[in-house]
Amino acid sequence: MQDVRDRPSPLEDDHTFDAPWQARAFALAVGLHQSGLFAWKEWTELFSDHIREFERDGEMVNNQDYYMIWLDTLEDMLEKKRSLHANE
Repeated sequence: MQDVRDRPSPLEDDHTFDAPWQARAFALAVGLHQSGLFAWKEWTELFSDHIREFERDGEMVNNQDYYMIWLDTLEDMLEKKRSLHANE
């Protein structure tokens, strides 16, 4: 069984998702991790890089910002993995 501390967690707020696309992006990343496409540590490192980049330009103020970063990270991870597989 997976330790709860190893699971992703969204921003603390009254509710988790503001829009259905946010829940889908979240579930897609978790599902791809669970299927073995990437290690969760790999995800958190890339996601952290994206958050730092975003915060250099401004401040994260809501779930919309958080999940836009999540989606950007997911897109980058998929590109990274596709190019790794294409070169094999």
